[in-house]
Amino acid sequence: LLSFNTKMNIVDTGICDLLEFAITHDHDALVIATDGDHFSAGANIERFLNLAEAKNWDGLSSFVKRGQDVIKGVRLAPIPIISALNGYVMGGACELALHSTALIAHSETNIGLVEPRVGVVPAWGGCVEAMRRMGAPEALKTILTQWTSGSALDAKIKGFMGDTDPIVMNRDLLLSRAKMIALRTALPEKRLFTQATTQDIRVMNDWLKNADLTSHDRLIGQTLINILSAPDEDAMWDAECDGFVTLMKTQASQDRMKAILKR
Repeated sequence: LLSFNTKMNIVDTGICDLLEFAITHDHDALVIATDGDHFSAGANIERFLNLAEAKNWDGLSSFVKRGQDVIKGVRLAPIPIISALNGYVMGGACELALHSTALIAHSETNIGLVEPRVGVVPAWGGCVEAMRRMGAPEALKTILTQWTSGSALDAKIKGFMGDTDPIVMNRDLLLSRAKMIALRTALPEKRLFTQATTQDIRVMNDWLKNADLTSHDRLIGQTLINILSAPDEDAMWDAECDGFVTLMKTQASQDRMKAILKR
């Protein structure tokens, strides 16, 4: 069992170190879960903001890529990794969950890729998995409108959870059920990448052109289209990082983070 104990279970460098250790340790399987009210509120945006305010762009890029490497480690782990979700599963935590081998969720789970709320795009493989699960046009709409599930059933309908991922009504049973699933889950076959088609790209551009958005949300949307239009998965990961750092260089993105942090 790997459990976070940071404030709101936010993901920072210490959590990245812990994940790497857990993945490479000698286990039959791994469950990621928490006893708290929320699985995780996401990545530590204060660290992102501090690096941006210091104009430490290399440091910011390195932190993003560090998170990417850890998430890729979860995705390609030699053991099954089960994320047991409850409460908020936002941003970077959602990305961690989506790259796990399988999910189990309490019925009242609220999951979403809400990065545009703080002025950026998912950069730890969120775009990669959103596109794989729902297609490029729907991924653009879902991320840019900051959609979050009202329940685990919502998450399943939207594609954040798979058809076979269980939903648990009794929160007290979540961890024991997750352990059972972890011990009987086989490693999945390699997840295939399907490039966005010319029609997909046209649909995304048309939707963005006609959407009622602020100028900065439109910039975030165009960044998302650039990511979702990447020719292969490696290029998509790179585009996520580049897009994130480019947006963090804007005052509008920094202001959104300051507003969330009340700075």
